[in-house]
Amino acid sequence: MNSVLGSVLKLINNNVDAVEAPWMKRIAVYTQSIIFNSSPNLIEPSFLPVSERIKIKANDLYSQEQSLKNATRLESSEREDIESNLMKGYEILVRDIYAFEPLLIKYVDIHRSHWLKHSDIYAANLYNNIAEVFSVWCRSKYLKREELNFVTTNNIDNTSMLMPSGKNQTPDALLMKSSHDLSGKQKRKKRRADKEKFTSLNVACMKRLLTIGMNTFGGREQELVQLAKHKMIEVIR
Repeated sequence: MNSVLGSVLKLINNNVDAVEAPWMKRIAVYTQSIIFNSSPNLIEPSFLPVSERIKIKANDLYSQEQSLKNATRLESSEREDIESNLMKGYEILVRDIYAFEPLLIKYVDIHRSHWLKHSDIYAANLYNNIAEVFSVWCRSKYLKREELNFVTTNNIDNTSMLMPSGKNQTPDALLMKSSHDLSGKQKRKKRRADKEKFTSLNVACMKRLLTIGMNTFGGREQELVQLAKHKMIEVIR
């Protein structure tokens, strides 16, 4: 299964930032089951390259977002064009995150204890990459908005995707919520309810990797991180 998982991640890596790749929205759901038979040595060849590309793209988009924010002399039409392109970039970034991070979360859940017992520089680098993406998510109004739009538009149930019991469900049950029998009014109510209970995949992934990152810190550094974690949870709530 290692070779199959490696091939899936290579396919995702080759299509990061690709404009036409709609299948990326569903690939994680249909391939999660192969992770349960994987080994812990796939970080360097398979997971790290994808996280690196997503990190670079996230930082680039946020840099553009800040430039737009500070550009005070743009014509309204020019600003609208730049903002439209920026939102499209974030939309693709969210799609890439949802192709990759569900697989990463399952992989970390299975092998976290191994990396905590045996220090792994590649696991630490993986944590750093995801931490940078999470940092962009915290600061960017566009990334938060596009993730919420992506989840509601594609009827994605993050909770089901992240629960351990998800391995016993069908891919369609994990990804899609049935709405065939709902009226227009019921669908609107459902979308509002989904927004209220929305759980960001970026937050979930960061929480899964936090212990790996903290494993590289000393005692006082770990206390500081725990304090920051509790403060962040309070802000999110």
